[in-house]
Amino acid sequence: MVTFDIGNVRFIHRVAAVVIKDGQILLHHGPGEPFWTLPGGRVEAGEPAEQALVREMREELGIEVRVGRLIWVVENFFREREREYHGLELYFAVTVSLEPSSLEFYGFEGHRRLTFRWFALQETPGMDIRPPFLIQGLRRLPLAPTHIVNDRR
Repeated sequence: MVTFDIGNVRFIHRVAAVVIKDGQILLHHGPGEPFWTLPGGRVEAGEPAEQALVREMREELGIEVRVGRLIWVVENFFREREREYHGLELYFAVTVSLEPSSLEFYGFEGHRRLTFRWFALQETPGMDIRPPFLIQGLRRLPLAPTHIVNDRR
């Protein structure tokens, strides 16, 4: 994966799936995380972003997806567990065969169990979704790829 450390800063290159179906958004979180994020993961060296997203969704959920248009290019700066992160993240519209449900379901990232759930888009304003621009952004997707700088250091 494209991840490296420079001093106390970890750089990551990540892709994320914006899966909206019937007014519902697919989100996930890892064990002990109090917040939700879009599914996806880190890009491997030499791997195109769209292929990385197909691979991540296959690994985490065991499903095939169709990657659509690029929605956001995000520079994501945050601090977690005494480390600063600098993420370069690409968010794509993604189509899945899964049908929205109110039930949680599970996938895996290596040995780590991920919890997935569909949420109504109108629920997002009261939720802890990261990065925070998604809380409003998911309800009003831009028509063209948009650059976002999210700085929560």
